[in-house]
Amino acid sequence: MKILIIDDDASKRALLINALEQFGVTASNIDQATSALSARKIFSAKTFDLVILDLVLPATDRSGNQSAEIGFGLLQELSDEGVAKRIVGATAHAEALAEYESGFRDMTEQLLLVSPTTSEWKESLRALVMQANSLAER
Repeated sequence: MKILIIDDDASKRALLINALEQFGVTASNIDQATSALSARKIFSAKTFDLVILDLVLPATDRSGNQSAEIGFGLLQELSDEGVAKRIVGATAHAEALAEYESGFRDMTEQLLLVSPTTSEWKESLRALVMQANSLAER
């Protein structure tokens, strides 16, 4: 199973990778992007069984300006281009979630509020990985 994590927050990417490895996904099957631009470069060359997309992203790796508008635009591209069989939204930004939640929920399998202090998102992610894995094996 191939997974792409698109998130500019290194600590959140580490949380997600750690959880994925606990669920049996090998590190070699996980690609990472830290901006909308780096994600586009990766998904122009590959397809994925699961994409985990941060809601709030910078446009480029050098841009400090990040916004939910950029993440939502990338989500629309991912959906239109069929890059992934499944897309999951992931954020730690509750305020951005409130503004873009309905759009993200309409185009993703699920929306996870990822935090090192909670574990609910891990159980949801585990179920999504199991479902994506069973689809990938078909």
